[in-house]
Amino acid sequence: YLDNPQKRDILNQKDFDDMVQEAKEEIAYQLKQEKTGKDWYDGDIEKTMKLLEADNPGFYSGGEKKDLLVFLTAIMSSGQNVGYDMKVALKILDKYNETGTIFPRNPDKVYSKKEAKKYKKRGQPSVEGKPIAWTQQTNEKALAFTDAFIKDKGLTAFLDFITKPTTRREASELAAKYGLKPFLGRKDEPIIGANLFGEKIGNFMQNIMGMDTDANVADIWFTRMMNRRQGNMFYVPQKGKNKGKRMSIDQPQSVPQRQAYDRFIDVLSKEMGESRRDTQAILWYFEQGLYSKLGVPSEPKKYSEVVEGILKQRRDDARRSILQSNEFEKQKKSTSKTSRTKKKTNKIKKAQGGFVDRNTYDWVYTDG
Repeated sequence: YLDNPQKRDILNQKDFDDMVQEAKEEIAYQLKQEKTGKDWYDGDIEKTMKLLEADNPGFYSGGEKKDLLVFLTAIMSSGQNVGYDMKVALKILDKYNETGTIFPRNPDKVYSKKEAKKYKKRGQPSVEGKPIAWTQQTNEKALAFTDAFIKDKGLTAFLDFITKPTTRREASELAAKYGLKPFLGRKDEPIIGANLFGEKIGNFMQNIMGMDTDANVADIWFTRMMNRRQGNMFYVPQKGKNKGKRMSIDQPQSVPQRQAYDRFIDVLSKEMGESRRDTQAILWYFEQGLYSKLGVPSEPKKYSEVVEGILKQRRDDARRSILQSNEFEKQKKSTSKTSRTKKKTNKIKKAQGGFVDRNTYDWVYTDG
């Protein structure tokens, strides 16, 4: 297949119809499997939030912190595996809870002298001692904008902003107020606030928040699936560090193609009687299962499974810390007791018939 793929074009109606029919067969197959992918968005996110609330009711029970976590997870999702994005988002949220600041970079990790040398060799300014990015593809502007907005108007106003209609012109005025660069794109196009940071991120946030928009998310796995159908999974860069290498195409290549992908999901979901987000999740599970069967382990993950692991690790770390603390106290008491005992019996035999005792003030010879 990879050597002689069937070339098709999503913009050609006959090819479009053929691809819809293939996808219907794949969904029917996937729905017979033990793990279908259905309800990945709504049901699993609800379970995830209940786990977090049970772990820390004071922090998550209010609702706003959970919505902020969802937004941060969407921001961190770019180029990251499911689960790792939320793991990083939880770290950012923990720092916000401690300090009241959304940090654009990780304040607890800085570049070492050795790491900084790599940047100097590339002719870049020294980064030694400076915070390291949360991930390789962190949208630092999004985090800086979030922090400035919350400090200016409050968390409630920010959550309202990212879920309501706005324009890039309006948002750019705020960005300028916060000392940030304007947002690129059509200035007066109506969008929701979260789409300022990328359409994929905005759609993903809407879906995991359970908003009524039911948007399609053209992520890596969705794009790989669509490219497989079109027989166009790879490209070979003609310059740069990957020059001459066959690379996977992991995002739509044009606006018309992205729009066709959205129409593909619209048509498919209606014919299957599923929501758009469930349709995409089912296809996502099928695609990863296909990769696994071809020898590339790609088991789909759920956020609830990842959070369960994080919370277990936290409990284990806390238990270990308590045990270490208790052991330290035991050793401290044992050392103190031994020390007192030695002071009482610190007798050194100096000669036959006598001992030398040491007390606090002087040396005393005692007759044996």
